[in-house]
Parts: sequence; C-alpha cells; structure tokens
Amino acid sequence: MSREKKLFPVKEYLIYHPVDLGKQWFVYWYELGKRKKKYGEINQGETYQKRMDLARELIRELKAAHRPKFSKTESTIWKYIEQNKHLWKPRTYSEYVSMSKVLFQYLNGREVTQQLIQDFLQGLRATRHTTTWNKYRYALKRLFDGVGATYLFEDIKPIKTIKTPARYFQSHQAAQLAQVIAERDADLWLFVQFIYYCFIRPTELRHLQVGDLMLDEREIRMPGNKTKNKKTEYVAIPDIFVPALEPLYYRSPAEYIFPSPKKPNKPLSKNVMYRRHKKILDSLNYGEGYSLYSWKHTGAVAAAKAGVGIKELQIQLRHHSLDQTDEYLRQMGVRDVHRIRNIFPPIGARLTTAHRQPGASSVSGAPFPGSPDPQ
Repeated sequence: MSREKKLFPVKEYLIYHPVDLGKQWFVYWYELGKRKKKYGEINQGETYQKRMDLARELIRELKAAHRPKFSKTESTIWKYIEQNKHLWKPRTYSEYVSMSKVLFQYLNGREVTQQLIQDFLQGLRATRHTTTWNKYRYALKRLFDGVGATYLFEDIKPIKTIKTPARYFQSHQAAQLAQVIAERDADLWLFVQFIYYCFIRPTELRHLQVGDLMLDEREIRMPGNKTKNKKTEYVAIPDIFVPALEPLYYRSPAEYIFPSPKKPNKPLSKNVMYRRHKKILDSLNYGEGYSLYSWKHTGAVAAAKAGVGIKELQIQLRHHSLDQTDEYLRQMGVRDVHRIRNIFPPIGARLTTAHRQPGASSVSGAPFPGSPDPQ
C-alpha cells in the first residue's frame, strides 16, 4: 500500500555549485531541520552557466510542487485566530500564527485528519525539544477545540518532561562576567544589574519606562500590563544599585529605560540583550545551561546566602506563596544545612544545650546559609 507523500515547509532552495564541473551539482533545502537534495538534470549541463540555468529550472519545479494550498479547515482556523486575537497576549497570538503556519504548510491543502495530525507531531519530535513539542500540541489543540474539532487531539497526550534545575553563576563566575560585561557593553551591564538586584524578568524589563522607577522610595513599579502574572506590584531597589540609576534621573518618564536604537519610542527588540549576553558567554566558553536569565537566579541565591529572609525574597521575586519560593531555592540547591555540617554531634555524645541550636528547621522556616547564628 503506497504512503501519501509528506510535504514540509520550505523557506528557500539553495544550489550547491562547485567551480569544478567534475563534481556533482544539486539543489538542497531543509524540511523540519533535515537537509534534502535533488539532482534532477542539472549535471547534464556542460558549462557553468548551463548548469545554473538547469538548477534554477529545477527550483521552479520544486516551488510549484510545494506551493501552498488551502483546505476548508485551514480557512476556519485562520478566521478563528483573527476573530479572537484581541483576547490573547501579543506573544500568544504570534505563537498561534507561527505554529499554525508550520502545520498547514505541512498539510499543503489536505483536509485535517487525526492521522495527519499524529504524523505531523511525530515529525516535530525529531527536530524539536520536548518543551517546544508540548507547546505545539497545546496551542494547536486549543485552536482546534475553538472551532469544534476537539476529536483530532483526543489520543495525543503531552510528553512528560524532567525538570532541569536552574543554573546560576557561582560567585567567581559572576565576578568574572561582571568585569567583562561592564568593560564591553555598558547597556548590557545595566540590564544585567536590574535582573540581578531586582529579580526582574528580561521580557518585563524591556517594557519598563523611566517613570516606573520610584527613585525617592527606592522602588520599581511593575505595571500589570507588563508583568507575567498581570498584577501591578513593587520591587525594592537595593542601596548598592542606586548609584547605577542616577543617570536615569534626567530622562523623561515616558522614555523606555532600554529603547530601540532605531525607534526610540519603542522598547528594545525581544532577543537583542539575549544575543549580546550569549556572545560574551560564548567568548568565555561557558557552554550550555547559562543565559541572561541566569542573573535572576544568581541574585536570588546570593541574597539567600547573605541572610535575606524568605518572606522578603518572596516579595522581591513576586512569588504567590512561601512554598513557591522555597521550591525555587531548593531547585537551585539552596538548603539550610550549614548547622548539620558544622555542629552535628558524634555517635553516643551526650547532648547539651550547646547542641540544641535554635532555628534548625527547613528552608521555609529558618534563616538561610550565610545568616548569623542567633546568640
């Protein structure tokens, strides 16, 4: 029984054209991260120009074969997206559009069936991280649920993932990076300090305006339309960070703290600081697992080890509960075990009041490592 040919989204076709005509020419492209190639009649050409003409003709044929077609279901989905985009955050809307394009380019006009959805998602597993795969499943299921086609995803379950502990910079790493970033990129250095001292997410930080800085009160107002949880909250500005903010005193409240260099009335583009930070990490050979977001974890761990109480950390991190903060710190290996290391009595020792140190409890109910022992 013949299988229906699968078509995948193709952004562009390229020509492999070595100067040596003794070597084989071909057209190649990528489908879901995998390279494909086709020779056609290219190598029958006896001159460089003739082969180039034949290669371009082959590309025209390939484009015609992959030309998008539309099904009734696809039209329904696009209509649903446009009708409901005002209900979603811009990022959510963008993801729905992007993921739908990938699906419908794969379908190439074929009407949607459960088997085709399963084949599509199976192909994604070979080229996408598990987290990304689950996002595709969730987004597409939500869209098809919205148009009454829930049955298409009935037997497709999310893939279980193992939560990877957050990576933070150790003190010597943070010191090294701080020196390098400050020397190479002043704007990135200020961006990093906001994240480290105030635990502000990079996406939130991009959208903050100078007027959100309440410098007299040493606080930053986090407006609900710019935060992850959609709540207006406040975070403290540590005294050590205040001098770095002095230049902002003289800027207009309506200005973005980090404006776009091309359009000053717009915030900095989404991935600019991530790329600039990654360039520095790569130059120092940091490898995988570290990113700009690591500075938030680094600041939280440093504050905990310095003795900042868990309630204060909860407020600064804008967590909904102490349990969430407790879990966050445990995920990064911050545990209140210094007394176990330092005063654990030997076997058979007679316990005295000297051994019964106060405060020996879980992270959620005790001072953090680095805090002074009660007298």
